[in-house]
Amino acid sequence: MADSSSSGLPDSSTGISSVQDYTRPALSLVQWEEPKKSAAAFFLSLTVLISMATLSVISVVSYLLLTCLCCTITFRVYKAVIQAVQKSDDGHPFK
Repeated sequence: MADSSSSGLPDSSTGISSVQDYTRPALSLVQWEEPKKSAAAFFLSLTVLISMATLSVISVVSYLLLTCLCCTITFRVYKAVIQAVQKSDDGHPFK
């Protein structure tokens, strides 16, 4: 097998990632070497594919953004309650 300099790929020692840096984690995910990560990726991609098949792209994007907004607001309220209970002065959690 040829080294990366003769194959035309950039050398990983120069700070530029090679293709192998991306294929190893992908193969690990596809071959279910880490079942928790593979299951999460599988169900996430399955959910996105089913959503795209049944809803419009605008609906899927808007639901994803709405979910993100709800999670952010919930986290902010949780941190405010924790600060009030512990009487700490940590400040805003997103700063």
